[in-house]
Amino acid sequence: MMNKKKILILIVLFVAVAGFTLNPASATSKTIEITDSYYGIEKSIGNGDKITTVYISGYSGQSGKTRYLQISLWNYKTYPKGKYYKMNKAKVYYQKSNGKTVFQTYKPDRYGYIGKIVPKGYTPKKAIVYYNRK
Repeated sequence: MMNKKKILILIVLFVAVAGFTLNPASATSKTIEITDSYYGIEKSIGNGDKITTVYISGYSGQSGKTRYLQISLWNYKTYPKGKYYKMNKAKVYYQKSNGKTVFQTYKPDRYGYIGKIVPKGYTPKKAIVYYNRK
């Protein structure tokens, strides 16, 4: 009788551990380049969800700002939010005017959008976007 209880407890424990380790909530990341363009760069992450980076060093009539950087995760069917994935954070690498590379980490809003003014003397080069499945 005691052996059956131990075996049953071990089976329940094994199933619980397997359930926690197979959880799809682990974050993955994509590296995406940033160029000075109104059209930006777009990278697909699956199921119609995409990551887009746009950097406009001049005046942007849409945002009303200069040196504006936008990073967004969206779906072409359910714009403006991603349908299957959610952005956790983005790490943006800047090159300073003296040649040094620095980075800044940003959190998105509830729609998976980051919009920031780039400091003077900095040029964004790439972003590592961390996301997970909803």
